[in-house]
Amino acid sequence: MNGEELGPIIVFGLLDRRSDLMIDTFRHYWRTTHANEALKLTKFFSAYIQNHRRDEPLPGFEAPCDGIPQLWYPDLETIAALSASDEYLTGAHLDEPNFMEGRSRGVITRPLPGNVQPALHRSEQSIKAIVLVKRAEGLSFQQFADWYEARCGPLIDVADPPDRFLRSLALKPDQEEPLFDAVEEYWWPDMEAFGAGWGAGAHAETAVAKIDPARSAGMLVGEVRVHWPDAGVVFGKT
Repeated sequence: MNGEELGPIIVFGLLDRRSDLMIDTFRHYWRTTHANEALKLTKFFSAYIQNHRRDEPLPGFEAPCDGIPQLWYPDLETIAALSASDEYLTGAHLDEPNFMEGRSRGVITRPLPGNVQPALHRSEQSIKAIVLVKRAEGLSFQQFADWYEARCGPLIDVADPPDRFLRSLALKPDQEEPLFDAVEEYWWPDMEAFGAGWGAGAHAETAVAKIDPARSAGMLVGEVRVHWPDAGVVFGKT
């Protein structure tokens, strides 16, 4: 199962934990109480993954938040319908201040072809990296999008290829600047394989002129599948 099969739109949120909560309290609440509220909304989305920030840093990047929710939708209209629904406004929306600081930020994307996406295996040792890419100053979004869509490989100059790699391009509203321009996801079977493959996390030589490292972000995460078509598999619990 991959992003293109689940739906044409993937939304990545950026969650900051409430300032008075310890990180473990935030993680537990998000994957239990709030996850149960999200499960009341499954008529709107085909899949929902929580990406919990790991304590280990992702070399080459600053972590942008404490967690990244990831949801697959059929279209933009369904996203708007969820946000206006009674189920959301009287449930998950009211619960958000119990563990989140402020409102969720995020980026709406569409998955691109040419990804390396074998089936996800059940493993508590699996390591996932998420990189949120911001284009270089002076480059228009369309210029970046044309260049990025023509690529097939990762923007990161990895020493050993990951087991699984997905990339998504932001959808840019006419009058708004997307928070990030693309999102890349990388999976390795364990921390040792990640260390050997990732290296310093430097951008590939062909990407240097197109990317702004200072405005990009990234982190290592543990995946929790809250709602997934293969309900019998739990991947990378935090």
